[in-house]
Amino acid sequence: MNLPSLLRALQEGRGRISAVTIPEGWRIEQIADRLAASGVCAREEFLPATRDRSLLRELAIPGPSAEGFLFPETYA
Repeated sequence: MNLPSLLRALQEGRGRISAVTIPEGWRIEQIADRLAASGVCAREEFLPATRDRSLLRELAIPGPSAEGFLFPETYA
């Protein structure tokens, strides 16, 4: 599954459930490492998606990346 499909599946509540904690102050590179270690998605898929302008527009994220919009939280 590519990252845009994964994000849509997560938004719609489809798929398996894994808990991943994003600590406060982490940069997208650190988050990419955590997601890869948790088996959620590959670092090489996550990082380009955080800068994908069409995906950012779809998710109503202004600016050149998702940096600062991935809030500290434990996500299921």
